Amino acid sequence: MPRSTLVLATAALLLSPAVALAHPGHHEDAGLLDNLRHLATQPDHLLAAGALLLIALAGGGVRLVRARVRARR
Repeated sequence: MPRSTLVLATAALLLSPAVALAHPGHHEDAGLLDNLRHLATQPDHLLAAGALLLIALAGGGVRLVRARVRARR
């Protein structure tokens, strides 16, 4: 990976917490069900969950392919 790409990725990760705090209300006083409803209905949370799901599926797919290649040898 080129150094410039690594620097940009690191900067993006370091700046992402500031973006996550952009929406109003952090729900400290809300109950468990209110927080779960918030997570399940807000588009930003759904996009993040979808991205994590895609990353997990891609990682699992890579493992399956590598396991099949090893099994063929």
